[in-house]
Parts: sequence; C-alpha cells; structure tokens
Amino acid sequence: METDTTYQSYLTAMQNCKILQNTQTTEASNAQKFDTVLSQQSAASTETKTPTITSHDESHSNDVAKFLKELHTKGAVQFFADLNQEKIDKQVEAYKQKLIGQMGDSPEAMQKINKLVEDYRKHLLEILKEKMQAEQKDKNQRNATPFEILLQT
Repeated sequence: METDTTYQSYLTAMQNCKILQNTQTTEASNAQKFDTVLSQQSAASTETKTPTITSHDESHSNDVAKFLKELHTKGAVQFFADLNQEKIDKQVEAYKQKLIGQMGDSPEAMQKINKLVEDYRKHLLEILKEKMQAEQKDKNQRNATPFEILLQT
C-alpha cells in the first residue's frame, strides 16, 4: 500500500514536471514570438517613409507663410482692417453684379446701381463699426475691476 502511495506521488510529480516543462516551453515560444514581432515593428518604424509633398500641401504652406508675413509686417490691427475691407469689397462686388443682372447696364441703371452699391457699402461699414464697438465694450467689461463695474451702474 505504501508502494502504491509512493508510486502515485511519483506519477504526480512526473506529471507536474511535464506540465512545468510544457509551460516553460510555451513561455519560451511566446517570448520568441514576441521578440520576432517586436523586431519587425522596430525595423518598420526605423524605416519611416518621408511623406510626399503634394502641390496642395505646398500651396497651403505658401498661404500660411504669406499670412504670417502679412501679419508680421502690418500688425494685427491693420491686418484685420484690411481683411475686413476685402470681405466688404467682395460683398459689394457681388451685390453690384446682382443689381446689374436685375437692372441691366444702361447708363441710367448704372447711376442707380452705383448709388445703391455706395449705400450698401456704407451699411456694411456701419455694421462692422457696431460689431467692433460691441466687442470692445464686452472686452472692457470682462477686464473691468469690481470697483469699475460698480461705477458703471
């Protein structure tokens, strides 16, 4: 009986050794696979491809460079004043073309169109002025101290 117990212990120990050996083999195999994948990925990352620059990217880069140069040379205030003027000019020109399409381009019509366009330009400038004043007032209120706010009321 004692021999059976010893034999059973021996078999259990042998099975545990076999399981341990299989586990160690699997771990070694997994480590080898990991090393292989890691080396492949690191080789791929060191072989980074330089991005090709398209004409769109170049034109975008040129636009950004032009913008920064204008901003630097003119200053922020003048740059935005010019930008707003360009926007107004585009809107006025579109309005003028619309009126020419509706009224024609006869000398009488052109006089009326020029008057309407000039009134439209004045209207747009007034809107811009109001917006700038509102922004300035808002900025002043945000930067005001509690004492200044109290004095305003």
